[in-house]
Amino acid sequence: NPAKSKVFFEGYNAVENIQIMDALGKVVSKKQFSFVVSNNVLQVDIASLPDGVYFVEINNSVYRIVKQQ
Repeated sequence: NPAKSKVFFEGYNAVENIQIMDALGKVVSKKQFSFVVSNNVLQVDIASLPDGVYFVEINNSVYRIVKQQ
């Protein structure tokens, strides 16, 4: 399902590295998103990103997300 503003990843109690890449592999500026870890859930705020397909890399694991209004 597409996400509008936030995406959640379970099983994270610490995040050493996080980055978001667009569909072409270009890294998105860290100023365009924020994240919080609480109770083993990583919450990433993607509200300011344009609609599209993104890849989120967290501690060397990569996830595909779709941002859509």
